[in-house]
Amino acid sequence: MNPLKERAIPILSGIIVSEFHVKIGPNAVLFTPNQLEKPSLNFVATKTIDYLEGITKLPDRVIIFEFPPMQKKGFVKFYNWDDPQLRGRTGIGSIAILYDEKDDPIFYKYRKDFEKPLQDFSETLIHLKKEQISKASLQKMMEVFEEQVLSLMNTLAKREFEEFGSEFPDLHESAKQPSRMAKIIVIGDPSVGKTSLILQYTDKAFHRSYIPTIGTNITEKNIQFKKDLIQLVIWDIAGQQKFNRIRHQFYKGAAAVILVFDLTDLSSFESISKWYNDLQSNLDDFSKVQLVLCGNKTDLTSERKVPKEQVEDFCQKYGTPYFEISSLTGQNVEETFQTVVKLILKNYWE
Repeated sequence: MNPLKERAIPILSGIIVSEFHVKIGPNAVLFTPNQLEKPSLNFVATKTIDYLEGITKLPDRVIIFEFPPMQKKGFVKFYNWDDPQLRGRTGIGSIAILYDEKDDPIFYKYRKDFEKPLQDFSETLIHLKKEQISKASLQKMMEVFEEQVLSLMNTLAKREFEEFGSEFPDLHESAKQPSRMAKIIVIGDPSVGKTSLILQYTDKAFHRSYIPTIGTNITEKNIQFKKDLIQLVIWDIAGQQKFNRIRHQFYKGAAAVILVFDLTDLSSFESISKWYNDLQSNLDDFSKVQLVLCGNKTDLTSERKVPKEQVEDFCQKYGTPYFEISSLTGQNVEETFQTVVKLILKNYWE
């Protein structure tokens, strides 16, 4: 057996390439290892391809999917190609790198390292489809890609060892006992995407059906930041006016606040000053609390209503970092929370 496989296979469950077939729907066209069972192949193909229903533009970044019946998660990269024989003249596909749920801290930490290999492989698949290469040749390219993934994982394992003195398995044990805890509250007008932002960060999911938050929802997430394991306690604060009386009690103890508005709704941005004043009036030690501003729904580019100049004026006035994000595609979501954690470490805990 390839020595790379001996070392990396325990935390790599498989790779599945799925495409939409006109007659049979979502279908797993390539996969490794060969032992993957048909129900698992069908489930991954259906969940990933069905995700694209109603989406006019493919996500350009890797998305993390959950596959609960299999107790797996996976990095998923979408791709498309021109095909005049298909309805709509465009084919769609997905590449899923599967791993056990228990290994999520490992893969989540190194998600960005998988972006380029997945992008390169998707481009290879598109090129080979245009050349009408045989399925046997495609499977061979799949095996080459698997070797690249395994090699990357071994490189990451060495990096982990050099930085922390242990490879991947010990990361699970440390994740059970966070050394520090930080409360982060997320506020803004109703329907700006606060809940979807939190879901994208914690579960890598986007819910298209809007479900108003009832008072508050609390989500916990452990993250490895340098040598510290930190528990983030994220409070999703309801924006409806009827919760004004009880909202203030949820502010207490916050180390950071993420202010969210909708880039397609000017009134939601105009409300940010009101939210800022509400925090200032009701949050103890307001001067120590770290603030970050987020403009959500960058995926709706043509519907933007909030001028960049107004946002820049607000940020200059209040000294807040600013990110334009998409809870749908995940754009800048990870970067937002990384910045929040860095600000807490630098300015709140010191």
